[in-house]
Amino acid sequence: MNLIELVILTSAFCIGFKIITDTGFILSFIGRYLTMLSDRFPVIMKPVYSCHYCMGSVYSVIFYFIFMPITIKILYELPLMAVCVVCLNGLFYNTAFREWEN
Repeated sequence: MNLIELVILTSAFCIGFKIITDTGFILSFIGRYLTMLSDRFPVIMKPVYSCHYCMGSVYSVIFYFIFMPITIKILYELPLMAVCVVCLNGLFYNTAFREWEN
């Protein structure tokens, strides 16, 4: 898997997870549970669930170590991937919710 595919996959996972656990969707019970945990542990839960920008950086690290070989290229690929995923998350999430609000 190359880096561009991994960026798109990671961003799709973050936004998909954030949307499907929102109120009114099929996994909203998970969203309610994670929101309850977010009230107790805000520092931990914000990058894992609450903030779509923060989710990009956390899940970039996880997905990188799952799908990419560990070489010296990690020094520039991982930060580049995290920045790209955060930008895509902002673009996709804001676009999706602008459409739903109208």
